[in-house]
Parts: sequence; C-alpha cells; structure tokens
Amino acid sequence: MNNVSGNGEGSTEQLGSFRTITRLFTILDILSKNHGGLSLSAIARELQAVPKSSVFNLLKQMEKGHMLHYDHDTKVYRIGSGMIRLSSVIMHNYTLQPSARPLLEKISKETGEDAYLGICDEQHIVYIDKVEGTQSIRLNIAVGVPRALHNTAIGKLFLAYMPQEWLQSVLDENSFIATARNTITTSERMMEEIANIRAEQISISNEESIDGVFGIAAPIFNKQGEIAAGIGLSMPTRRAIDRLPFIKELVLQTAAEISEMFGM
Repeated sequence: MNNVSGNGEGSTEQLGSFRTITRLFTILDILSKNHGGLSLSAIARELQAVPKSSVFNLLKQMEKGHMLHYDHDTKVYRIGSGMIRLSSVIMHNYTLQPSARPLLEKISKETGEDAYLGICDEQHIVYIDKVEGTQSIRLNIAVGVPRALHNTAIGKLFLAYMPQEWLQSVLDENSFIATARNTITTSERMMEEIANIRAEQISISNEESIDGVFGIAAPIFNKQGEIAAGIGLSMPTRRAIDRLPFIKELVLQTAAEISEMFGM
C-alpha cells in the first residue's frame, strides 16, 4: 500500500508541476501578443479557470526570475529582460548568425573594415560573429568573449533599447571602468548618450574602449520590436572621421535589412 500511495503522490506532484509549466508558457504567450502589458486581472481572465491568487503567485515568481517585469506606475506586467536575453541567444543559435553572415561580409567588403555581430548576455556584450576587413586593424577581439557594455558601440545599443528595469540595474552598479581616453564613467553622462542613441538609432564608441579605435553600430530588432542584436564596424579613428556619413548610412541600412528578415 505504501508503494501505491507513494506513486499516487508522485503523480500528483508531477501533474502539478506540469500544470505550472503550462501556465507559465501560456502567460508568456499572452504577454508576447500584448506589447503594452496586461494587468493581473486581465491575465487571470485570459487563463480563465485558474484562481486569481494562483496567477498572482506565479506572476511574482516569474518577475523574481526576470521573466516578467512589473510596472508599478501602470500596474501591468510585460515580458522581462531575462526572456529577451534568452530569445537573443536562441535567435543567435538557430537563425540570426547564419542569416546575417552574408550581410556582415558585404558591409565589411564595402568599407574595408572589421564587422561584428553582437548580442547581450547578462550584463555583457558578446560578439557572435566577426568578419575581418581588407584594412583590418587586427584587434584582439575574439568571438564569444564577454565584453563591457558601457564602452562598446554595440554594448551601448543594449543600454539604450533594453527594458528600463534592466537598464536601471546596470546604472545602479555604476561600474563604468575607464579603458580609454573617452570612456563614459558616470550614469549621468551615460543617460545623455542613451538619449542620443535612441534619437539617432546609431551608437558610436569614439576611443571609448581602445585608444585610437572608432566603433559604430546600429540595432537589429525582432518581430516584437525589441532589440535582438547589434551590427557594427570597428576602425582607426583617423579613417572614420572623413567617411562618417557614408559609414552611418551603410550600418543603418544593413541593420534594417537584417531586422527585416525577422519580420520587422
């Protein structure tokens, strides 16, 4: 009888776990279709037979794990930074890098400069692909190695376009270490930079990561209009200044073409 009872309890626990997981994915699916977010009551109505108290507890757990973000002003839940980062990694592994590679090669050939494709991993930028140009400066910037957000062109894109909750956590840490003559080292100056990036949809690192090196990048968006990656060029500062309008236009155009692949 003990064996039967144990099996019964195990089955009940497994059923409960499966039910929780199903509800979790249902909530994510619901919120992915409502970019402005939904209140607890609205989510509970979508789930129908699930008690509101159970929905609330699950939402709080998802918020704690950064799967969701709760806006205390509007009282709505949205997809959180953790899920956005996860979607970026999935996109990288299965679709983004192979699809973007030809355009990465094209922009490198047209400019003669090193071209990079990068995503956000936690609070770092990771380059997932790189094409060396004909005028490559041979920087030791490896694919797959985490790099700082605050001093790289692609990194600053994520500071500008990721959810406010995530941005605030980065600013609160305020660990903007100077690595070159123009590195941004204060939250106040970074917020000014973020405003410029949002206005221009272009990010520039002018000797902020490495002295003498100029980087420029534009965001790649997914179907939901969220940043999924960034594409950028790296070159000596002296080569960038005279060609800046041409380079800006080319980077923006290439980023738009890659975004279009994903339904934008």
